[in-house]
Amino acid sequence: MTAYSDRPSALDALLTLGPDMDAALDAVRRSALHADGQSAFLDRMTVRRALDEFTRGNLSEALLESWAEVLHGAEDVELDPIDRDFLAEALFELSTPELFGPMDEIVSNLEARERRMDVG
Repeated sequence: MTAYSDRPSALDALLTLGPDMDAALDAVRRSALHADGQSAFLDRMTVRRALDEFTRGNLSEALLESWAEVLHGAEDVELDPIDRDFLAEALFELSTPELFGPMDEIVSNLEARERRMDVG
């Protein structure tokens, strides 16, 4: 298990879907906001990678839900302004499957919406 020395490195591990996501999730949950106001940046590519990893079976439902929940609730995660609405909706839906249905359906719907963004 990787030990993260600070919140920014743990957030970076989450955003890059690093190898020890559980440790990164724990570190972010336990840490305070970074003192210098440093923000992590979430873009559509990151969400796309997470959805792909889930679809390939490399990311469990529980881990995807926790990933989205932590990022959704983190005040120091900045959403790409170009795709802010989609990113906020994706994190909310992924973090609350009890409201939106089975995770595989949520992922499928988000993938379809994300593909339409490329076309439209």
